[in-house]
Amino acid sequence: MKERRKHKRYYLKALLQTDEAGEYSNVTLESINLSASGLLVRSGIEIQVGEKFSLLFSLPGREQPVKTACEAVHNLEAIPGKQYFVGARFLELDGITPDELQGYLKGRFEDT
Repeated sequence: MKERRKHKRYYLKALLQTDEAGEYSNVTLESINLSASGLLVRSGIEIQVGEKFSLLFSLPGREQPVKTACEAVHNLEAIPGKQYFVGARFLELDGITPDELQGYLKGRFEDT
């Protein structure tokens, strides 16, 4: 099967904060994998396809956190009413460019 993704996914566990009412707060979100164009998260809250949301996360070895504006492109209810897997694409990145993020992920997770 041909890969449809533009960027390679890297498995990275990171706790995420979501922007609710203009302030970042801790919620039950955990990244499963990440690329320069999006991420897959495990969530305790349902995020509908097409829903836009903001995230804040840190990358190991980088001081500045990454702020993102995202849009959910798919979701899967893993445990009814309790756990969801949400795939989201980045609409905006702040604190890193897509090329910098791709370079960071490649340098951190691939043998050189």
